[in-house]
Amino acid sequence: MTAKDVDPAFHGLSHKPGLEVWRLEQDGVVPVPKADHGKFYTRDIYIVLKTSGSKAAGGVAHAVHYWLGKGTTPEDAARAALKALDLDIAVGGKSTQHRERQGHESPLFLSYFRPCIIPVAGEKGQADPASAEPSLYQVKGRRFLHVRQVPFARSSLNHSDVFVLHAPTKLFQFNAANCSKQDRVRATDATLLLKQQSPNGSMPVAVIDDGKADDASSSEFWDLFGGFAPIAKKGASEDDVEAKAVPPTLYLVSASGLQEQAKAPLKKNMLEGGKCYLLDTGPSLFVWFGKIATVPDKRAACVAAEAYLSSASKPPCVQVTRMSERAETVAFKAAFAEWPLAPVMGGGEGGASKLKAMLRQSGMVDKAVARGSSGAAAAAEAPPPPLADVAGEMKVWRLNGSNKTAVPAEEVGRFHSGDCYIIQYTFTRDRKYEYVVFLWVGRDSTQEERTSALAAATRAADALRGNATLVRVVQGKEPEQLISLFKTNLFFLKGGNSASYKADATAADNTYDPAGVALFRVRARGAASTGGSGAGLFKAVQMDPVAKSLNSEDCFVLQTPTSSFLWLGNGSSAADKDAAAAAAEIIKPGALVKQVAEGKETSVFWQHVGSKGEYPAAREGKEVARDGRMYQVTGTANAFKVLEVPNYSQEDLISEDVMLVDAHTEVFVWAGVNAPDKEKKDALDYALRYLEQVAAAEGRSRDTTVVRVVEGYEPPMFTALFPHWDHAASAALADPYERKLALLQGRALELSDTAKRRLAALSHQSPSATSSSSTPHSSSTPHSPHSKPPLSLTISPALIKGLAGRTAVGPTGLSPGPSPSTQRAAAMAALTGTLKGEPRMAHSASVTAPHSEVEPLKLSKSGSVSGSVPEGGSEDDNSEDEVDGKKSGARAGAGGGGAASGASGAPIGEEAVEGATYAFDRLIVDSRNPIRGIDTARRESYLSDADFRRIFGYDKSKFYALPKWKQDQRKRALGLF
Repeated sequence: MTAKDVDPAFHGLSHKPGLEVWRLEQDGVVPVPKADHGKFYTRDIYIVLKTSGSKAAGGVAHAVHYWLGKGTTPEDAARAALKALDLDIAVGGKSTQHRERQGHESPLFLSYFRPCIIPVAGEKGQADPASAEPSLYQVKGRRFLHVRQVPFARSSLNHSDVFVLHAPTKLFQFNAANCSKQDRVRATDATLLLKQQSPNGSMPVAVIDDGKADDASSSEFWDLFGGFAPIAKKGASEDDVEAKAVPPTLYLVSASGLQEQAKAPLKKNMLEGGKCYLLDTGPSLFVWFGKIATVPDKRAACVAAEAYLSSASKPPCVQVTRMSERAETVAFKAAFAEWPLAPVMGGGEGGASKLKAMLRQSGMVDKAVARGSSGAAAAAEAPPPPLADVAGEMKVWRLNGSNKTAVPAEEVGRFHSGDCYIIQYTFTRDRKYEYVVFLWVGRDSTQEERTSALAAATRAADALRGNATLVRVVQGKEPEQLISLFKTNLFFLKGGNSASYKADATAADNTYDPAGVALFRVRARGAASTGGSGAGLFKAVQMDPVAKSLNSEDCFVLQTPTSSFLWLGNGSSAADKDAAAAAAEIIKPGALVKQVAEGKETSVFWQHVGSKGEYPAAREGKEVARDGRMYQVTGTANAFKVLEVPNYSQEDLISEDVMLVDAHTEVFVWAGVNAPDKEKKDALDYALRYLEQVAAAEGRSRDTTVVRVVEGYEPPMFTALFPHWDHAASAALADPYERKLALLQGRALELSDTAKRRLAALSHQSPSATSSSSTPHSSSTPHSPHSKPPLSLTISPALIKGLAGRTAVGPTGLSPGPSPSTQRAAAMAALTGTLKGEPRMAHSASVTAPHSEVEPLKLSKSGSVSGSVPEGGSEDDNSEDEVDGKKSGARAGAGGGGAASGASGAPIGEEAVEGATYAFDRLIVDSRNPIRGIDTARRESYLSDADFRRIFGYDKSKFYALPKWKQDQRKRALGLF
């Protein structure tokens, strides 16, 4: 049997992402119009195909579901199972097939039909029930609603569930006394759907609270039931029966029926590729098709599974899943004691399958749910979302056990691999301080130091009014959101200051010696290399001085006692070559710089790196973000479980829960404001424990960046994981139930003045607010004479000067601010302060250290050249006071934030001329010499094509083809929004 032999309705499938639904009739299947998707009749059967992914994104995945109404006979169920197999054949035989029983649908299936499915009594084509007859629905579920119609009788009600009564002229939502707040919140979705389905979508709604019968609506509600009377504490139904777990039992499906093969423990080698098997675990039943099994054998297995359900008297809640060899689901693999985890080859469930199998095998997974996609991964060429969308202030501390010492301004941007650092970023929104706290962990730091550093960073974040985002970053995994905070060159040096590092007898003494031999890999930062911020700056990482540290796509500076070598890989970029030349002068100023092209090395060069040897021809592969996977987390840090939420949305971030979102390059853990205190306290530990399982299952690094997020203070790097983000939906602004109730009743939601101001600030940061936070401030806390002096390493004074080139922080993320050309000029101006003249090359050099005629930067005592937020946002300032508007305004004026003004206060600048183009630094929001009269919503359109391509990294046509939210995100990052 081939795809041509299946039902004609399955011919010509588009394989495009989306949903297709068919209804099973006597003579075949009939397509269901999109307008009727989600409308299921209780005596009908439906076949559903969900297609996700694309060939360009790594592969297309298909999930086939067959939905059985309660009126389905066993014979019709077997027929539906065969039709689902036909659809699998039509899409290539690699789909996963799911049996969905009315009232017991899987979360994956329900996620296709948000907010819920409300089954319609009868079958398609029958007359709808008389509208004069009230309908009573029982609603259950925290995230995915199960709505079932129950007899219209007082005896159907109870004190535990939410019910919706659809009367002829009115809807009533009955909130039982013992139902949870989240039950009420989600039940309003079902009530709202019924309202929308009513004539004109305007049926009035009344909410009845159990135990309150003293108002007109309550009286009206109980009168429909013949008057008020006691109801049951908890309802009982066959739908509430759960299947008990049994030891996994494997059956071979043959012509003679089912033959038991083995009981737990099961091994993968028990499965033969030419046969079909049935696996029973109690709550789940699996059908496995061997790769070379025949279609008749597969059809026999489908029928046998349906017969087994009837003969074994299985409850309707049992989930049936069918799959082919090499496309096994996580739950199926988890039933085997031995299942080798093969390397990820792309397509299908891939590494996610292995991950969830490992989680389940370790007892962490509560319930396996098939793969879903959020569609949240950004395009590869798009810049990462910013840390925040307003300007801020940065402070840096070096840790030594539980003690932290402020890093002097001139040393900000210098990190040692044996140490850990705390970087606190403070910004204002709605005249209140918000915070992001980074913990940077050196790759050579001791486990003792890492443990104490994590505790110190957690304490620091928790002390900041409970709204701080906490980010754990391990050396080499720094996200752009952290790198872009530093408006100076970055040096990552070997060695450390912490007591535990120095006491570690197993660690080799490889501390950076400015008079010795050292090898640095140098890469350009920002616009020069990736289209981001930090143009003209670089990142230098000290490597082991051996040949295998080299890379054909990179540039290196080899420092020797008397001179420096500038090694240029054949595949390196012009920006990296410029950056390496600049770094060579900072590392060893005034020394002879010998340029060496790859393949032209002298024996002297090889002597300094030990000997000539092999090295990589390309850079290490860069991890890219993937579609996120969301999990609900419960339990404690030492014994917790995760439950995946397929096809997630912002609605799934429930205020009472702690959620985990894995975006591959980062793992986020989100704590709802009403989550249990213990779970909120353990949130970061959840993520770290989860990463341990990921590392074991996927081979991913345990050093993946971990971000702890607090509800109501989600940074853009987190909200970008969601297709749509509504700041107004946060429980930190308004009660979720009150918000849903207002929507249901068609009235405006009453917000407090504080909530209104914050919502306005979150929805759109005005230019004036941005510029008012542009006052000079220190990027690190000055060293106090009463505090313990910071431990320090011997280092070249010129290197310190180079690091101090620009230590203040402008707007965060891919920040607005000076144009790439002026940023580069400023960085080079700082560089010229350490140079006596042009760099001297031993040979005729094609690369020279860039320089500028701009005056060197004059650092204030704090080491800051530009600022950000009003004073008072320090770690020790934990008051709830709002920022003093009068003082803030004075500081803004002194700092020159906002548009430049003349003596009269009138803006300096010329009126825009139609069709003209202008320089980037005259178009940004906080320009000192702005162009007046432009369309501020389209600042980028006034750039010339060449400038646009240089600044954005691609041309205008490609930019305007992006979704609006991505355009705004990119413009905000560059200061054009």
